[in-house]
Amino acid sequence: MSVSSKESKPFGKKLPWLLGRGIRIPRIRLPEMSDRTFTLPTSPRTIAMGLVYVFLFFVMMGAVYLMTPQIGQSAMPALGADSSGNPVWLYPSINSAFILESIAAAAILFMGGAGFILLFESTKYSLNPGYGRRLLVIGLVLGLTAFIVMQYIIKVKNGS
Repeated sequence: MSVSSKESKPFGKKLPWLLGRGIRIPRIRLPEMSDRTFTLPTSPRTIAMGLVYVFLFFVMMGAVYLMTPQIGQSAMPALGADSSGNPVWLYPSINSAFILESIAAAAILFMGGAGFILLFESTKYSLNPGYGRRLLVIGLVLGLTAFIVMQYIIKVKNGS
């Protein structure tokens, strides 16, 4: 492809390569959408792991304990309020918990578990030490934060 002399005159001799010989104009080829259905590439193993995590969250939050009726008490504890309807974050007793408190505790435990998984994964990146250090720091921060928050919640529930 060559450019006529009329088109290259405004640029002069300083920029001969700008509109010179062999210029290539990039063209974008967009994919053709022939099939209109949308499917996610999920394997049964991924779905099974997701269900296992949901079940573990259910067990860690103590849902079985919260659902079973207790002797001499109501069938289920309150969602997160006292008898007059005011919102309360922590149940005043160490032996029982509100449903929202159980969900928050399970989320904090999951955060700590994710920190330990990242600590384990950081050992696999000896050839990429920058990424391994990042995983190590994030894992330590998640694990320590979960531990400190759970200790604080237990301390507040004990009344000290």
